[in-house]
Amino acid sequence: FISSLEGRVWSAHDSSGDGLEDTSLPVSDELAAPYGIAVPADDPSAIDVAAKYGIVRLRLDDAGRAHTASILADGWGYTDDYHDWAVGFTATPQGYLLALPCQQDKRSPAAARFRGQVLDVRLAPTAADSLPKSTIAALTSGHRFPMGLAKNRAGDVFRVSDERRNEDH
Repeated sequence: FISSLEGRVWSAHDSSGDGLEDTSLPVSDELAAPYGIAVPADDPSAIDVAAKYGIVRLRLDDAGRAHTASILADGWGYTDDYHDWAVGFTATPQGYLLALPCQQDKRSPAAARFRGQVLDVRLAPTAADSLPKSTIAALTSGHRFPMGLAKNRAGDVFRVSDERRNEDH
């Protein structure tokens, strides 16, 4: 799956069998800055997308298009500012880790909630016909503009940042 900041999600496919994805099909559009995608381990007919306002579960039809969208988790601050992304989206056994860039302006406390933090979003199982319930807790704080989260083979999590390092020091 591939996403763009313009709000689109595609699925990529290897139509020739050579091991390289060479075609793409639209899955969804009109999401607010989808900056991360994961296929839930327990539900291959869905994809979870980190959008600026929440984690969205897209349920896919037989053709691979999203036919429903539901919010799995939300509650962090955001505004119409272009840079109010939710990024990272690293799977954990309980849910996801999600990073939020800090606020760049003066805003209400609600719009600033959890900004500049890495969040531990836990999804608790519920009945088979309903969405998991979520809880959110700050894991770390003080991040200016995290651009993603990544794990190494041992499962250690690293923050990817846009902050420039001085190579001379």
